Amino acid sequence: MAAKAKMKKTALAAPLFEGKEKGVDFIFNFFKKFPKGEIYLVGGAVRDHIMGREIKDLDFVARGIGAKDLEKFLARLGDVDLVGRNFGVFKFLPKGSGSEPFD
Repeated sequence: MAAKAKMKKTALAAPLFEGKEKGVDFIFNFFKKFPKGEIYLVGGAVRDHIMGREIKDLDFVARGIGAKDLEKFLARLGDVDLVGRNFGVFKFLPKGSGSEPFD
């Protein structure tokens, strides 16, 4: 039940993802695999949306999952690269997304 509620909340943010739909479908898979996990859109995308600007890239924070489990999960769905070891920052490019990598 919690995963369904989270997916509905994510769907409310659909305008933020316009043109990036193929890339963000990993979010729904995330909630299926990790029902207690959390994903937040952060950074410049939030600022740009509030200011009515074009969103150029998407940055997410994932909670409730270990870095190794997240890396394995993302690797099954695309290319993943640990670029910020101190803070656990991954660059993720979903298969077939045709977009910029997500952080």
